[in-house]
Amino acid sequence: FLPFSLVIVPYLLFRLVFAGLGGWLFARKIGLKPASCLVVGMGFMGSGYLVQYLNNQHLVIDLLIPYSLLVCERILERTSLKNFLLLVVVLVLIILGGQPGAGICTLGFAGAYFLFRSWSKGQLRAIWIFLPGLFLALNFCWIQLLPFLEAIPQSWTYHPPGWAEAHLEIKTFVSLLSPLIFGTASKIPFEIQKTFPWLGVTVFVLALIQIFQLKNSRSIFSFFGLGIIFCLGIVYGLLGFDLILTLPGFNRVSWFKYLQPIITFSALVLAGAGLERAFSSQKKAPLPGII
Repeated sequence: FLPFSLVIVPYLLFRLVFAGLGGWLFARKIGLKPASCLVVGMGFMGSGYLVQYLNNQHLVIDLLIPYSLLVCERILERTSLKNFLLLVVVLVLIILGGQPGAGICTLGFAGAYFLFRSWSKGQLRAIWIFLPGLFLALNFCWIQLLPFLEAIPQSWTYHPPGWAEAHLEIKTFVSLLSPLIFGTASKIPFEIQKTFPWLGVTVFVLALIQIFQLKNSRSIFSFFGLGIIFCLGIVYGLLGFDLILTLPGFNRVSWFKYLQPIITFSALVLAGAGLERAFSSQKKAPLPGII
């Protein structure tokens, strides 16, 4: 009975705030300073991807990306029933989000992160905590998964054959820096969905500062750097990366779209760390610090 705007506007704003809070909490968990955490949190909630797809159904999964990494950190920090149940809850929410493509990408990213952190911390046995958590989450979701598996062979989709192999044109790479480079939306020479939602010049530069300072392959930031390279290779269909999309099971997902929030969040984590690098270097070399 309430006016539509009084319902939908607070709901959409809550989505953004919830996403930003997750980014801030994760940044704090990995030891970034408050200012850097603010970059990660506010950057994610105001990112081009979340704003562009604000009312899409898969956003409820995308905004769980920082929370999935947060519970992974908690598990590796302390194995307890509470942390295990938190892991199961987050995985259940991702699966019940109802968008297979976004769910597969987010679950895959969280799994890769957990595997990398287990290896970097020398806690590979912790994988046997993540896998039971995923198994339990899947069992909670059978009420949704079974009808889906039954219906998918008989279903119709508006995605044409080979849709999974679709990718963004490399000449649109500049959209990572600014949404204004092409002018107003009506004047963009490409479909809006065929351009990468902006990260921003500041985020881009700060992330590069951190990437150029990477020295330890086991560093948490190495994971995000490698993740960005891998995901961008798929999103833009670079030679070699495009072969992954032809594998059985991998040829049914809109990779160029659902990897975008993962790239966005990874870049923001690097940007938060890069901000600390910039301030620390300013005392030794003013020019790099100012940049």
